[in-house]
Amino acid sequence: MISSGACWLCQLLSFSLPDAFSKTSIRLIFASGTAMAVVLLFGAAFIRLLVSLKVGQPIREDAGFLLGELHKKKKNTPTMGGALIIFAVLISSILWADWSSVFVPLLMATLVVFGALGAFDDWAKLKSHSSKGLSGKLRLAIQTLWAVMIIIALSTPSIYQMAGFATPQLLEGGSSAEWNMWQAQVFLPFITKSVFMAAGITWLLIWGLQWLTIVGAANAVNLTDGLDGLAAGCALMVSVAMALTAMMSNHQDIAAAHSIIYIQSSGEIAVLLSALAGACLGFLWFNSFPAQVFMGDTGSLAIGGMLGTAAVLLNREWLLALVGAIFVVETLSVMVQVISFKRSGKRIFLCTPLHHHFEYAGVHEAKVVMRFWIVGLILAVIGFLSLQMQ
Repeated sequence: MISSGACWLCQLLSFSLPDAFSKTSIRLIFASGTAMAVVLLFGAAFIRLLVSLKVGQPIREDAGFLLGELHKKKKNTPTMGGALIIFAVLISSILWADWSSVFVPLLMATLVVFGALGAFDDWAKLKSHSSKGLSGKLRLAIQTLWAVMIIIALSTPSIYQMAGFATPQLLEGGSSAEWNMWQAQVFLPFITKSVFMAAGITWLLIWGLQWLTIVGAANAVNLTDGLDGLAAGCALMVSVAMALTAMMSNHQDIAAAHSIIYIQSSGEIAVLLSALAGACLGFLWFNSFPAQVFMGDTGSLAIGGMLGTAAVLLNREWLLALVGAIFVVETLSVMVQVISFKRSGKRIFLCTPLHHHFEYAGVHEAKVVMRFWIVGLILAVIGFLSLQMQ
């Protein structure tokens, strides 16, 4: 029979289908399909709404600015399409996720908070008719505040209990002390045992890594969102890889066979990441070259924040860095460019983030995106194999 914590739709269907819809693997598939269907069904109407509201992407058109010339056809393309991705994931989570698990409200709240921040940023750009939105310091401050709240929640079991949620555990009937001890460890891909155990003040290193994962992922996806379909396609592959990781952690026998820590209810993380993957796939129908709509900061910050939070919940921050290395490299290219220019006045890349470097070099946008997708797929496979080989 279906457990008392089963998803809402599982309970609704339990009279005629008592077992099938309670299985996490089935819910994972339906969550992905539901999110994709929502985007495909409402996508065209949502784009027309954005057009009617004149929510068009501003393009920098300085004289001699090559990127502006390359992207001039994109001017006034509807943006803030990420709101549709958020909506689709939320609908899917309501239908297929188990909200009695604290993982679900944590991930959904992150999706909404970072999406709202991105929406304010997009709206600021539209009002100013420029590519400049909210100040970087303000965005970072809000992201940091939310990340800190998540970190505090993870290390304070009483918060869950006060809110009516069960404390995350590694085993059914396990103690919160075991959860906290596991959170104090750092795991690397291809390595079975943790490479670092926090004690005393070194907890700051763990918290710093968790902050960097949440905030860094959000901004990394945001930087990658510069070409038609690039961020959505890469996020799709990362979401699938992390969802499979969560599924492995959700099954005691599989986790034991691959020396992975079993995490009770981590299947709910897999369900939500599958919904995100489905929403990204549906969004690509409208966002692929030539794009009919952009996700904007509304989508990129929400997607990145959710991926980073999921990695922290699974204690797989470095695995996210591996499967999402496209995002990492895009971010590093900007950092290296800024540091080089400030110190020597010279630019290492023709333009950053990295995808614009290849555009400047004469590679067509669609080809740049496809090649980045190929690399992203390879990284996702390597990341998943790193768990299989443990």
